[in-house]
Amino acid sequence: MSLERGFTCVSRLVMLTGLLVLMMGNAPMPKVKTSGTFTNLRWHEEAGDILGIEVRIVMGWKTYQATVQLGEGEPSDLVLAKQVLVKGTSIEITFMDPFPNRASRTTMKIQGQIRSDRLVGRIIYSPSGNSETINLPRTKSYWE
Repeated sequence: MSLERGFTCVSRLVMLTGLLVLMMGNAPMPKVKTSGTFTNLRWHEEAGDILGIEVRIVMGWKTYQATVQLGEGEPSDLVLAKQVLVKGTSIEITFMDPFPNRASRTTMKIQGQIRSDRLVGRIIYSPSGNSETINLPRTKSYWE
């Protein structure tokens, strides 16, 4: 093999390697699954209470749907979300306060990011605007 031909092969190899590196750098990130169960519901032994929140997101006919259950001493009834907006890994879930006996039922909203292992964000209470941070692991339901 001549020296000139060897340089041509090396140049092509370098160009091909560079092209592959560029293509890999622009490769899309693996898609995070939106649907799933996200919960931190737990039994508080000392108080004898169920505390936390559980969100289940499923794909409906054309849009995502979600149910929400709160544990504030006792478990609430499941509430079907009024609206679920998904854009990439961002999610916004709007639902009514699941405890009907409160003096004023409020609209609640979860705004967050879905990750491969959890849903992180905030639960916002309207009309007050008060909010709490949530960090809900992706796992099976508390009830399973």
